[in-house]
Amino acid sequence: MNIVRVTALVLGSGFFFPVSCTTGVVAGIHVLAGLKARDATRGEEPHPQAYLLATLPNASLTALPFSELDKFKKTHPQASFLLPTGKGEFSIDELNHMTFVASSTGQETQTVEARLRGDDSNSFFRYEASRNTIKPQYTKIEYFGDLFAAFPFAFAIAFCLYLKGRHMQKKMKDMSSA
Repeated sequence: MNIVRVTALVLGSGFFFPVSCTTGVVAGIHVLAGLKARDATRGEEPHPQAYLLATLPNASLTALPFSELDKFKKTHPQASFLLPTGKGEFSIDELNHMTFVASSTGQETQTVEARLRGDDSNSFFRYEASRNTIKPQYTKIEYFGDLFAAFPFAFAIAFCLYLKGRHMQKKMKDMSSA
């Protein structure tokens, strides 16, 4: 069986449409998150809902959204934004879990990559930390609502591929009967 025949068979099958639509939605979520990513090194404001970590005076970790940074500094003046060097994990609650990688970049500074896996979104936040400052570098948010934004595009692409496959099948059937 040649490649054109196989392509027509796959694209025009009833099974291909829901599979390609689902694949398009999943890919679309990541594409939309990439389009909404913010690079603070280029002057873009970081996402306010990106989470960062701090070390409290009792050596326990706490997580907070970037939007609450100033309030946190006022209420916890002894807290430090320096984390244990290396990889770590932190549970905010039963639905939200963070992982981080902290690497030393100099005397009393670190680059931290913090990932939040939440019930309604995932976030990635890279920042430079010192004892009492945070310098954002990059944020990316994957929000479950992006599924609904990606669906029309995924549906349209899957439907066009399905129609192309049906057209190829019809054309091949017409050629074989002639």
